[in-house]
Amino acid sequence: MKWTNRGNENIPYTAAADMVRQNPFFCIYGAGLYGGQLYGLLKRFGLFDCFIDNSEEKQKNGYNGEPVISEAQFWKKPVKPLVVIAASAANTGDIKKHLQEKGLVYGTDFFTYEEFINKVFPVI
Repeated sequence: MKWTNRGNENIPYTAAADMVRQNPFFCIYGAGLYGGQLYGLLKRFGLFDCFIDNSEEKQKNGYNGEPVISEAQFWKKPVKPLVVIAASAANTGDIKKHLQEKGLVYGTDFFTYEEFINKVFPVI
């Protein structure tokens, strides 16, 4: 592997950290196993805003003692928190595509679980 961006590997993630300083809240898209793991981390650092899940049962009962909102309710929020997709690999691609169609920018407005845990959160 050839190193093509020596010393500048984290610039996109440093920009993400600057965005977090301006809007320090995250919605977790997916109230399940990955979402539950991410919830503990975000809650500990005061960065958690909400869960997004289209399961009506989860919206009714909540998850980890927190409310779960639908995607439609998310779009009604006056200030959009950043989003971390915490879903299985099979669903992540579809959710990512859907969020982009709605106008969110990947790597700026939303991240995948793995990318957030491995690259964005350490910079924050």
